[in-house]
Parts: sequence; structure tokens; C-alpha cells
Amino acid sequence: MLIADEYTLEQQITLLNQHYSALNDLLTDLNAQIKRCSDSQQIKDLQEQIDNLQAELTDIERELAKLKAGDAEATLGALYNVPSLPSYLVEHTQLLNELKAKLVMKPSLAEVSDGQKNPILLRGASGIGKSLISAVLAHDLVIRRKFVDGIFWIHVGQASDPVAQQMRVYRYLAKNTSNPAAAEFLELEEGVERLKELCGKRACLFILDDVWDVRDVLAFSRLGKECQLIMSTCENNVIEFIKHFLTGIQEYTVPYLSMAQATSFFSHYLETSSFNATQHELLNYCNYVPQTLKLAAHAVRSLPANTPVQKHLQQAEIFFPEVSYEYSNTLLQALHVNSEALGEQSEYYFTLAVFADYTAIPYAPLLMLWRYLYQLQDEESHQFIKQLVAKGLVQITGGTSTPRYLSLQTIQHDYLCECADIEKLHSHLLAAYRRLCPHGWATGVQDGYFFDYLAIHLLSAQRQRELKSLLLDFDWIQAKLQHGTLHSLLNDYSLLEDDADVVVVQKALRQNASVLLQDKQQLATQLLNCLWVAKSSPELQTLLNQAKELAPDWLPPQ
Repeated sequence: MLIADEYTLEQQITLLNQHYSALNDLLTDLNAQIKRCSDSQQIKDLQEQIDNLQAELTDIERELAKLKAGDAEATLGALYNVPSLPSYLVEHTQLLNELKAKLVMKPSLAEVSDGQKNPILLRGASGIGKSLISAVLAHDLVIRRKFVDGIFWIHVGQASDPVAQQMRVYRYLAKNTSNPAAAEFLELEEGVERLKELCGKRACLFILDDVWDVRDVLAFSRLGKECQLIMSTCENNVIEFIKHFLTGIQEYTVPYLSMAQATSFFSHYLETSSFNATQHELLNYCNYVPQTLKLAAHAVRSLPANTPVQKHLQQAEIFFPEVSYEYSNTLLQALHVNSEALGEQSEYYFTLAVFADYTAIPYAPLLMLWRYLYQLQDEESHQFIKQLVAKGLVQITGGTSTPRYLSLQTIQHDYLCECADIEKLHSHLLAAYRRLCPHGWATGVQDGYFFDYLAIHLLSAQRQRELKSLLLDFDWIQAKLQHGTLHSLLNDYSLLEDDADVVVVQKALRQNASVLLQDKQQLATQLLNCLWVAKSSPELQTLLNQAKELAPDWLPPQ
């Protein structure tokens, strides 16, 4: 079934009419209850519910009038980092309609008092289509008219940094505010309070894709009465934690495809309508999971004719004992067969494992690494990326309003890490960057990745001594503050938490955070104030001498 990116005007009117009818039935029932009721407090409560329902019905009537009049000027919420929809998908119509109805309904009194509409949780096996359902909702015109202040897609993953995610959203929402310094903070709780200030009177939808830690959920909870949170996960343990911390959560299980849906889906990617008995067995082996079916179809096309694909999948010796996803082994086998089909180019694919945040891999450092390792021209790299996307081995997020990134699913990242020589890849990436830093790391490129993750790559390449020198180099500290955030800088010091010199500098930076967040030019003075009188190691003394050169008028305390 071909699905357009946006729904028709008639579909929007139908959905609102259905919602109007349901609310009207509820209003009739409440009016009947109030006539039978004799308790004054109950009458008061019922009357308040009736008044709220009538107000909501009036709002829907206005919206319907606009749509029926062909009002094309209705405001649409901007999409932030939302992935585009594929040209072909199998739609879970009943589930989508139920979710749409939940999203367009006005918050109840209980939800208003709780500070946010009841969160929605999508659960299901890896590759089942949770992300796709969320993306369909994000692109829906009715939903975009409901959340006029923005729909934010946040791909979380296992190595998430919720505070960094909060700051990205804050910067987007606060781009017209007069205090840009407010976009930096250090703690998750402070981030929640800052976002509340912006979202309290806004209608925003936050979609957290692939959640593995309840902290990521708490980072975007209870931000405003007109805000809504959707999250997806395949981890049962995470679900229990989420339910513990968030009351009123509405849980939905994404179903497996039916035989008919699986056949249609598989046929599309196989590019044939003819099916044999062996291929029907293959659908069953793939457990009717869309992502596995897509990879299996590409495997069929890449292998010689009449190859027993199911047997070929079963022979792929891929098994991770620590992976607990439902039906994960079949999906991993399909990944492996498609990776092998790339031939020598599979080495290009394995390099994706090296990047610290597999949910958002920028193009610039990836193309740089491929140029360094394989002498690929940028056009060749872009063609290979298109090939990976077409096969379902990687996704693209971002678009017109945000930078474009490559994004891996967690199970794809796990597979790549198992296959790649990670430590060697970290060394290769550092060597590629070193070519662009002839005068030291502090002169590195501003490519949206280097300053954020250099420290992690040094540690992963077992270069702890070089990492310590970096963290005690004033030029690097100043450059990272200028091109990044204090939060990210402090995280780097946590990588060597057993080193006394590193801990001292981290403590000094944290103690002076309030000053540095307002004026990063105060770095030299603040470090001198904190560290000059302490008993310094030679490395610390070198750092202080560097700072003194930039603050020549500073005098040590008497």
C-alpha cells in the first residue's frame, strides 16, 4: 500500500468528526448522570466535566469549519529531526487511528494537574515497526496542526546523553529568546525546569525512539499541559521502570504483520508478485517482522538464483548472548547475509561502529574516514550510503531544518561492533583527524563531531596518557568550551576519574560553572583563582602557566 507523506483534507475532517461524535456521546451521558445525582459535590464535579467537554466541542467545531472552508493557512508544527517516510509501508490502521485520537484529544483535568498529557508507550520486538508508526504520526497533518510549536524526534539508543538532548531542543525552542546562555545547563533536573519555562504555554510533541534508560524519559516528562510524549522500546525492564515513574501511561503493543501483510511487504522489496512454497516458509522463519523481511528480500535478490535463502540465513553464525531482543537472532542473521553481499565494501559499513553516537553519525567525519582508509571520493561515498539505505542497513534522519545524519538501530550497531576491529578503527579515525590538526588537537575542525568526541576516541584507542595531556591543555579546554558545551567538557574529565590531576581540574570547572556559563572568556581567571594555591603537579603547573599568559593582569593571592 502506497502511503502519502500527508493525509488528505477529507481524512482530517473524518477523524475530527469521529472525535466530535465520541465527545458528544460522553456529554450526553454526563448530562443524564447530573439529572439523577443528588450529592452537591458530585453535581459540581460533573458540571465541571460538562463545561470542559462543551469547550472542547466548540474548539472542534471551529476547526471543522476551517477545514470545510478549505483553510490551507492553518499552522503546521515544524518537524525537528523526524525521519522521512518510505514510499511503501504496511499500515496498522486500527492502531494508528487510536493513537491519533489520543493525540488530538484535549488534556483531562487529571492530566492538566499532572503537568502533561498521559505519555504513550509503544512496545514490540526489534524491527517490528515502532519507529515507523511514530514517524507516520509525526507527518500526519492533523497531528501537526495539534502540536503547532514543533514535533521533536529524539533517537535515544543505549549510549544516550539526555542533558545534551535537552540542550538541543532548548536551543531550537529558544532561538528567538534574549538569553542564549540559558541554553546551557549541567543537570537533567535543571534541563527539565528550563524546558518547562519554554513549553508551559506551547503545544509540542516529543518522540523518544528506542529508549533504554528511564532517565531519557524523565528528561522530557511533564513539560506542559499541551505537550505530549511518545516513547518506544523493546526492553521489558525499561518498561517496568517507566511505569514506576510515570503515572497514567498508555501502553500499546505493535502487532506482527499478518500473512497477507507480510506477503505484500516481502513482494514489494523482492520486486516480484510470484511466490513459491520456499519463500512462504521464509516469511514464517522471519516471524513476520518487517525489518527482517526487508533484509531477507534483499538477501534473495543478492544471492544466486535458486539459493535456499532460509538455509543460508540459518548458517550465519551470529549470536550475541547479551542480546535479549525478541526474535533478534533471525534479524541478526539477515543483517549478516546482507553485509556479506556487499563484498569488499562491507569494510566500509563496519567503520560505522567506531562513532560514539550511533544514533546521529554526521556525514563529514564519516566521509573523511572513508577518504583516509579507502581513498573514496565523496560522490562514491554518497552512492554507497544510498545503497546502505536502500537495503535497510542504515537510516537517514534530519532534513531541511536540521543537519542530516546517518542513524543505526541498536541491533545494527551491536552487529557492527561484533564484526569490526573497534580499537583499530579508533586509531584510524584519530589518524585521519590528526592530518587536519597540524598545530595540535586544539586547532581541530568544527564538523559537529570532533570537539564533542575526541576524548572518547583517545580512551577507546587505549591512549590514556595522551587523553590526560589533552584534558590538562589550556588551549584544548578553551577551544572545547568555545565550540561545545561545559557539560560535554565535564563528561570528558569523567573518563579519567581515577587521575588526581584530572579530578582537580574537573572540580574547579564545576565550581565555577555559573561564571563560565555566562562568560567563557573567564576560563583563565577562574582556573587561576581555584588552582594557584594548591600543591600542583608539573602537568597542573604547565596548565596554570598557560592560563597566566592569557590573564597577565591576574595576581596570585597574598
